[in-house]
Amino acid sequence: MNIIEECLYPQDPPFEDDGTVILMPDDFESERWVVKLTNKENKKESWDCMITKSMTIGRDPQNDIAFPKGYDQAISRLQCRIRRDLKSRFHIINVEYQGKANNPMFINGEALEKGKSQLIKNGDEIAMGRHIFTIEFEQIEQEL
Repeated sequence: MNIIEECLYPQDPPFEDDGTVILMPDDFESERWVVKLTNKENKKESWDCMITKSMTIGRDPQNDIAFPKGYDQAISRLQCRIRRDLKSRFHIINVEYQGKANNPMFINGEALEKGKSQLIKNGDEIAMGRHIFTIEFEQIEQEL
């Protein structure tokens, strides 16, 4: 797992939301979550990652969820970022990487334009390339 703040990926665009979204402060790590991405057509293809604030998904090995080499060229090297806000809601951002157009992605059948964000929740479907994934979030109990 990579530390997102050390990677060279672009900063998140402003979130579009029904109100003010307060992002996680850099030193805030009181909650830990696991994000699981499962290919709907092949349940054996499943990836998971711990997230405190944000994570990235794509083909590049630097991503927190990195698809294997040759997996699907229709998924961008950096396809998207998932970011948690202070209300423990998750937002997905179709990232614009190095000024290049990302491959299209869809959330529950609706296109998510590059540079835009959308609120996501358990069971939502994310289409990237030729694949449709379901996403699940699970909070990890804190050790005392």
